[in-house]
Amino acid sequence: VLGEQDFVAQKFAVAARGIRVSGSGKVEFSDGWRIQAALAQIDAPLEQVMALLEKPVELTGAISAKGALSGKASTLVALKDNFRFSGEVLISHATARIAEGLRHPLVFDQIKARVAVQPEHLELNALEARLYGGKLSGKMSINRRDTVLAAEVAVNGIAMQSLVEALTNEVLFTGNMDGAAKFSMRLDEFERFPENMQLAGNFHLRNGVLTKVDLAQAASNPGKTSTAGGATRFDDLTGLLNVDASGYHFRKLKIVSGSLNAEGRVDVSPSLQLGGMLDTDVKG
Repeated sequence: VLGEQDFVAQKFAVAARGIRVSGSGKVEFSDGWRIQAALAQIDAPLEQVMALLEKPVELTGAISAKGALSGKASTLVALKDNFRFSGEVLISHATARIAEGLRHPLVFDQIKARVAVQPEHLELNALEARLYGGKLSGKMSINRRDTVLAAEVAVNGIAMQSLVEALTNEVLFTGNMDGAAKFSMRLDEFERFPENMQLAGNFHLRNGVLTKVDLAQAASNPGKTSTAGGATRFDDLTGLLNVDASGYHFRKLKIVSGSLNAEGRVDVSPSLQLGGMLDTDVKG
């Protein structure tokens, strides 16, 4: 229904470039521009969404959503920068390429969240994601002006080998992980990972392997100057993790594996140089 001051769409459906939207809405244009819409269903490939947002981040998968959309501006051109959205989002079979040169992408089976989008800010609450046999939950926010993502998350039962392969081309450890972390990172600087990230958290790994070092061999041969090579199987590995521009920093590490017990600290540089100190006891 078109009137002198507004246009009312009691029901609409739009399809373009693989994106489909249906719902109802109202456009007022008597004094500037104002849009209000109830979106019953939105379905789109993630690649097309990122193209519309003019973001270079490589994402694939499918996104569906529903919620309320509104916007207000003095001109029609300015309207596109003043939209607000509040609703629920479901992402399925998503992959993200963290940085160029990595062999494996980061893969999510499913992501669910309540989303609030404002002109300069995006919030994801009640976030739940399933990946690598486990679950991630928490909340995230993105400052759209400087593309900084900040998050507070907890993880449960995630298989670390596949996750680590999405973050680096060398697997430094494996196992199933529980933990919690707070982190922030620049989304427009993916190629600088992990230098573009700040993270602080704790973790508990079960039934895994530490690669690049054989702690039992090192403890049994204290005169050796190098402990590189080999591997260490463990039952439990706990500690604190910090990530910054200088790499990964593991503190208060505790490793338990049958006859082996170890405590200490380890640092891993962005070029994957491993260094640190561990006090190790080997029974027998």
